[in-house]
Amino acid sequence: QKQPQLVLRSSGSENIVDVQIDVKKSVIFYANAQKNMDVKLVSVNGPEGAALPELNSSGMEIQAVFANHDKFIYFVSNRTGYQEIWRYDRDSKSLKQITALKALLINWFSLSHGEKNVAVGYRSDNIYLAVIETETGRLQTQVSTPTLRFPLAWSLDNNTIYASEHQTKINLLSYDAKTLTQ
Repeated sequence: QKQPQLVLRSSGSENIVDVQIDVKKSVIFYANAQKNMDVKLVSVNGPEGAALPELNSSGMEIQAVFANHDKFIYFVSNRTGYQEIWRYDRDSKSLKQITALKALLINWFSLSHGEKNVAVGYRSDNIYLAVIETETGRLQTQVSTPTLRFPLAWSLDNNTIYASEHQTKINLLSYDAKTLTQ
């Protein structure tokens, strides 16, 4: 082939390993390896906990955050083949995909006070810092950043997002929540 062509695409937390090709038969043999990371609830009073089977998938569920008086759990999952932010409703035991970023990496996210928006640092075709509405999943604003940003917190009035960058030193930056100007 003159141009590279995607032959196999891994999904979720799957890694394609040990690839062998039989050129005469035009067959590819491979093995896949999967990592699985789950979100679980554990009581501080004992070893008993809740496995949350409705929340967890065969992929990686990470960065769980309680919200709305512990009714919701926001988390990052790669169950679609990309990393996205999801919300689990503990009362109805239902899931809702919040973002549709098609992110290769979500390095961190932070919920605004009142949980109307989420600030997220992610990588796809570029590196971005974005604000997304949690109910609709609508992208409010987004900026390209030179390095990954870790949105750590919102100001009490939700007008400022505080994010760190990790280069040779760790720097703390503030962004306007509406325009994402630094």
